[in-house]
Amino acid sequence: MHHHILVTGHLHEQAITALHQLPRCTIHIQYDLSQDELLDHLANIHVLLTRSSTAVDKKVIDSAPHLKVVARAGVGTGNIDLSYASQKGILVVNAPDKNTTSAAEMTATLLLAMARKLPQAYTEIKQGGWNRHLYTGVELHGKTIGIVGLGSVGSKMARICQGLGMNVIAYDPYLAPQVFHNTHVKRIKSLEKLCEISHVLSLHVPLNQETKGMIRKDHLMMMPPDSFVLNTARGGVIDEKDLLHCLNDGPISACGIDTWENEPEGLNAKLTIHPKVYGTPHIGAATEEAQLAVGITIVHQIRKCLNKQVVDHPVNIPGFHQQGLSSPLQAYMVLAEKLASLAVQISHFQPMHLSFSLPKTLQNSKANDLIALAIQKGFLSPITEEFVSYANASNILAAKGLTIEEGLHSPHPSPSHDNALTFHLQGLKNTSVTLSGVVFDHKHPRITAINHFRFEVKPQGTFLVFKNKDKPGVVGHVGTMLAKNAINIDSFYLSGNKQDGMAMAMVKLSHPLSGEQLQNMRSLSFMEQVRSVEL
Repeated sequence: MHHHILVTGHLHEQAITALHQLPRCTIHIQYDLSQDELLDHLANIHVLLTRSSTAVDKKVIDSAPHLKVVARAGVGTGNIDLSYASQKGILVVNAPDKNTTSAAEMTATLLLAMARKLPQAYTEIKQGGWNRHLYTGVELHGKTIGIVGLGSVGSKMARICQGLGMNVIAYDPYLAPQVFHNTHVKRIKSLEKLCEISHVLSLHVPLNQETKGMIRKDHLMMMPPDSFVLNTARGGVIDEKDLLHCLNDGPISACGIDTWENEPEGLNAKLTIHPKVYGTPHIGAATEEAQLAVGITIVHQIRKCLNKQVVDHPVNIPGFHQQGLSSPLQAYMVLAEKLASLAVQISHFQPMHLSFSLPKTLQNSKANDLIALAIQKGFLSPITEEFVSYANASNILAAKGLTIEEGLHSPHPSPSHDNALTFHLQGLKNTSVTLSGVVFDHKHPRITAINHFRFEVKPQGTFLVFKNKDKPGVVGHVGTMLAKNAINIDSFYLSGNKQDGMAMAMVKLSHPLSGEQLQNMRSLSFMEQVRSVEL
């Protein structure tokens, strides 16, 4: 069969050459198409090769009746309607983890530039100057760098800094202790303590409800005098207003930023032009090697797809029915992913082990394997900077030193009905959380329990989840605080437990709370735990 491949995103020249070498394929290069122009090129296309600028939505998919594969030349798939692609039996593949080295080297480059004032010295000599005394720098040898997030980029940055003779410490509450030991990095148990003892703070975390604005004024003001801050992870992890304040009236002597809160439009002009800011336009992955690796990887995935081979980087599981997956199993996979995601977002302990029990109707090896994959994907996606798919979830979980098994070890019994799926997250020092859920009418997943608190919640949207002393006025107080911040309540699910005098609520919101708003909520005397959750 002859295949037509439409390329809408810029690729490395060697990748384009490799595409043209695919047998029985015609390559159509159409860069920078508008959405309307794109629709006119899809009638006979079998493979759509895109970058982030192309929105592969329902309209695009419906305009391509022969489409078999959407290939994302890069990591993120937020521009692709994965659910609809799966319904239509379209496989989505990507090229993850190809820019790890480039991103770590970019971070180290910014650090060295700050330490030795390289941009200023370069500009000085280009303008004919020679004021050597203005550019006295500092040695990094012997300094302490605190890394937030010891994933693929963070751990590579750690190795670079160890080579420079720096003292490397890290905060990552989702790694088992042996991972710190194996990487020769000292584990710090709190973000506050990390900031107190770090001359350099380097961020390598994903952007989600819990990490948005996680570095605030109070963290930065804890740092030693003349400290450096680095953010090459995601814009928004640092509160940019607080960062600006601490550059002007705090201990931060310089910061290196490659990722910005509102890029490219809406950049904080006061920050970008600040003399202590070493800024770059999100070029961490912009190296010849990274772009070549992305291009060649995605061409290799397309070749495997067209030859009906198992691909290395699948993003979705297309054509559930074609693969013999029942509608209930599909729904339980969704539920499993949501339960695990909720568990990790509301837990406040270091996880060690994941376990689950299947509903009686799904107790077979095929369902066991698929539910386990869904749980791992749901658990990992909110906490790692790496792209997580069904193909790599098991490897990422193992790299974090965590384990998973079918067979529940939980002190909280699951609901009495036979169709309950239960997930248990075990942490250090007997800490744990147990969640259960059911699927109604084979297609409606619902969260039904968090530990001994009972609910019936559709797991989709932005939630405020809190545990509080069960006393009058709590609901009203929370509602008033949300109203003052112009946040609407879509739905309010409350569960009480008379035995311990506590209550728990899941409040679906119109949009998430800011870091400051969450802190204000946590400061209330009757609150025991407050979390912002995205499902």
